[in-house]
Amino acid sequence: YEKGTLNSELPNMENVVDFKTKYEDEINNCTAAENESVTLKKHDGAAFLQKSEQEATLNGLWDEINFIRKSYNEELEQMNLYVKDVTAITEVDNRQDFEMNAILETLKAQYDDIIKHSRVETHTLYQRKYEELVTSANCYGDNIRNTKAKIQEMKTNIPRFRNEIENLKQQGLSTECNWRLLN
Repeated sequence: YEKGTLNSELPNMENVVDFKTKYEDEINNCTAAENESVTLKKHDGAAFLQKSEQEATLNGLWDEINFIRKSYNEELEQMNLYVKDVTAITEVDNRQDFEMNAILETLKAQYDDIIKHSRVETHTLYQRKYEELVTSANCYGDNIRNTKAKIQEMKTNIPRFRNEIENLKQQGLSTECNWRLLN
């Protein structure tokens, strides 16, 4: 008689063992999903800090570019004033074949050539620095855009993971209730 009873209860016990295994799997899945959510929150915070740092760096670069522009314009104005106020002192030669106008024109041409080269060199230097700063600012801007995209992706993933966690919790509770009903 007992063997018959035990044989008839054997499928029920196998179902209980199966439900217990499924319940443990659901609990493990729920724990893994919660851990993943915590990890995503940490990544979100780190990305936000990185974004803030990059924005601060970008603002600093723009301030430096504006400062260099202002300095360049001021130096150019001072150079132009200096060029206008320069006087040339020459010694007078008492020779009769001395042509003062030709000498003054030669000196003026030489001086104008020196000024022209100084302006070109100064302009080239500042132009190169300006282009380097613009390139650097654009690079930081690209980094900020990439960081913003990553943050947005993480923000869209968080609600999905929360929904999955809730679904897993509901499934776990349902499985636990079913398991208790079988016991």
